[in-house]
Amino acid sequence: MSKGIEVPVWAVKSYEEQNNEEWNYTGEGFILVSDQDEIIVFEKKKDFGNEYVYIAFDEKYYDEFGIKGDIPYDYWFEFTIPDMSAEVLASFTFDVTEEGAEKLEALGLASTFPAVIRNANTQYTAYYFAGDFADGVITYKWWNFAGFSKIKKILPMGDRGDNSKFFWRCYVPVMNKILDDVTLKMAEAPNESEQETQYKVKTTSSSFQIMIDGEWEDFFIKGVNIGSSTPGKWFTQFETSEELYLQWLNQIAEMNANTIRVYTLLPPQFYTAFVYYNESHPDKQLWLYQEIWPEENPEDDDYLKTEYNEEYIKEIENVIDALNGHANIPYRKGRAYGIYTSDVSPYLAGYLVGRELEPEEVEQTNELNAGYTYNGQYLYCSSDASPTEAWLARSCDYELQYEEEAYNRLHPVG
Repeated sequence: MSKGIEVPVWAVKSYEEQNNEEWNYTGEGFILVSDQDEIIVFEKKKDFGNEYVYIAFDEKYYDEFGIKGDIPYDYWFEFTIPDMSAEVLASFTFDVTEEGAEKLEALGLASTFPAVIRNANTQYTAYYFAGDFADGVITYKWWNFAGFSKIKKILPMGDRGDNSKFFWRCYVPVMNKILDDVTLKMAEAPNESEQETQYKVKTTSSSFQIMIDGEWEDFFIKGVNIGSSTPGKWFTQFETSEELYLQWLNQIAEMNANTIRVYTLLPPQFYTAFVYYNESHPDKQLWLYQEIWPEENPEDDDYLKTEYNEEYIKEIENVIDALNGHANIPYRKGRAYGIYTSDVSPYLAGYLVGRELEPEEVEQTNELNAGYTYNGQYLYCSSDASPTEAWLARSCDYELQYEEEAYNRLHPVG
């Protein structure tokens, strides 16, 4: 860690300014840098032992990646806090002494922390490497020959500090696995076979029913409403903390509720937390009623205005796509947006179309569209239905049409 050799000039300068003392470190060590450029130095023997930093895959991923045991890692790394729904495939361990552990604890850091993180969802599979994994000096003439990487995995050689063991025993196998998965995915032939429409929630004349182990069972709803924001904020200031949503879901389940209703599309973090909760609690799953909110203040207070309906049809599509994990919604003021990658459909109890309708809007819609009725693919109006009721029937019918055409499944709608 001698000044002017391995340690960057900016790190030395920051340390000296922060501590009002000259940089006098020599020998082996690690420098931790915060996002505020705070410099913390860890010295060999005093703060860490002979194992330095090493990486190890979690036991449940041994077979998938073929990587076992502790592998030395000799380059820069970072401390990360992954989302609850992400998979931590491998972790770093910093071989700290008791004094080094106290330093980490003062910083709110652990000596074992995520190294390889995976997020697999409906749109893509992403990997995050919490370090500079790709750096490695390759001086061999035969590195691209078949079988060479397997030989180097067994006999990586290399000296402490050049990262050769990590490169050949960890990085190369991981990248080969990722690339092989991509090749297999691209080679998969699309399923062109016709399938029957899928549904696992239905209504009877007097109740809801859900399918459990192939049998229809009555479902008594014990529901909790989740709003779009936390107290003290406008309803358009959407909550985006996956951790907070997960906390709410656990508390709702502890109340012995079994269903959640949301009145509008929420940010992607809610649906990711919702799926993660249900996958983690198969014996105490929660169901979702998703409302599809039409805009307020239609032109001329008329729900049947062409432009107003076109916008609402698009919102119906957005919500259905989002709940199936296939929506990329750009920024829009006052509405949730983002990349929706969680498939909520297995836990969806139904859709709710509409909102609290203002009396003057109902009256004006009925007056301006006297005689309007609706007879659709799934739903129709009785002869005494009002134009507003016909508009609601048309919106519900479109929800059913789009969900079946796009995803080959149906849920109750109201």
